[in-house]
Amino acid sequence: MKKLAVLLISGLMSVTASAVNWILIADTPRMNYYIDIDSISSSGKYKTVFIKNIYAQPNAIAPSITIDQEMAFLRFDCNSTPQKVQLLSAYTYSGDKPVDYAGYDENVEWSVVYPGTVLANQASLVCSH
Repeated sequence: MKKLAVLLISGLMSVTASAVNWILIADTPRMNYYIDIDSISSSGKYKTVFIKNIYAQPNAIAPSITIDQEMAFLRFDCNSTPQKVQLLSAYTYSGDKPVDYAGYDENVEWSVVYPGTVLANQASLVCSH
């Protein structure tokens, strides 16, 4: 009986450790944009986060391949003016099946976060967290 209790508790711990907390940032006719609020972390002067974008309609990227969601790992420079972002890695999905993956090294170029965009909303939330 004690072994069962230990297994149950350790199982619950692993579920909560890998849980995600997606919050909707923007809902547009083309796509819904989410941030995993629990994945926001600081690394020096930068903050990182996982984001997910879900297409309203599947997006054809090849004659026989459609994607319906993207997930990415971003790094924000919250102290720069204007704010900047790096795309560190990204997956595209068709249903639950990964279709493509791209990973980048630490030297990937920074992009400017333009005001009034969904990315600006994401940066604001991440940098204020």
